[in-house]
Amino acid sequence: MAIQQVGEFSVLGYEISYDTSFNGNDRNNVIESFDGTRFRYLQSGIHELLLPMFEWSPLGPAFNSGSVPFSKQTVVEPSGSKSIALSLLIPGISALPLSFTGFGNWYLNKRVLTASGRDLQIQGNFAYGIATSPAQLPQMGTRTFRGFGDLEGYGTPSPFEATVDFAVRQIAGKITPTFTEFGGGVVPTGPYSFSVAIPAGASSTVTDIPLSNGKTGKLEIQFTGPTGEELMFRFRGTVPCLFFNGGDCAVVMSGAARMQ
Repeated sequence: MAIQQVGEFSVLGYEISYDTSFNGNDRNNVIESFDGTRFRYLQSGIHELLLPMFEWSPLGPAFNSGSVPFSKQTVVEPSGSKSIALSLLIPGISALPLSFTGFGNWYLNKRVLTASGRDLQIQGNFAYGIATSPAQLPQMGTRTFRGFGDLEGYGTPSPFEATVDFAVRQIAGKITPTFTEFGGGVVPTGPYSFSVAIPAGASSTVTDIPLSNGKTGKLEIQFTGPTGEELMFRFRGTVPCLFFNGGDCAVVMSGAARMQ
C-alpha cells in the first residue's frame, strides 16, 4: 500500500456491471456507479476494499507484474461468493512515487450466474487517498503536478499534468487518455486541456472538458496529503478510438499526480 496506516480513505471510484449471454454477443442491464467504493486500513495491518456489489474484502499479498508500475492480486470475499483481479500502483515506484495517494483497476474473475442464467460481468477502477483539509490547502504560490491514470487496466500510463495557482485558486492542465492496441502498441487520444477554479472552502473541484469529437468529458480532482502535496482524479468521457473499434469509446479513468 502507498499509505500504511489510515482509517478510511477518500475514494473516487467507478463500477460498471452488466450481464451477457453465454456466447458474449449481447449484454443487458448495464449499470454504472460512480460512488460506493470504499477503502480502509484495519488495526490488524490489513487493507480492505468494499465495492458496490461486494462485501468488505481483505487485500492479501500482491506480486509485481513485470515492467508496468502495478502489482496484481486476487481479492476474495469472505463468503467466497465472488472474487476480483485487482491491480494497484506499486508504492514508491519511480514512475510515480506517492505518499498519500494510490489508484488501481479491478474486474470480476469468477463466473457468477444471474437469476436469468446469464453471466454477470463487473469491472471498475478507483483512486484513494488522504484528502487535504480545505483549511490546509496553500494560499499562495504556483506549482506543477504530474502523474498519470490507467485507462484499461493494462498498465499503460495516460499522462496528466496540471499547474495550480494557489493564490487565485485556479488549475490549468491537460490529460491524455492512452489506449493499448492489440500487440502492445500505445495510442494516445488528446491531449485535452482544462481550466477550473477551486471553490472557496474546498480542496476538490470538477470541470467539463471539450473533446476533439465534439463531446464533453468530465474531470474530478481532489487534493491529497497534509498540505495538498498530491492529488487524485477521475476522468470520464467518450473519446475517439477509431483504431480500436471503428468509433468512439466511453471510458472512465482514475489516477493520481504529485507536486513537482
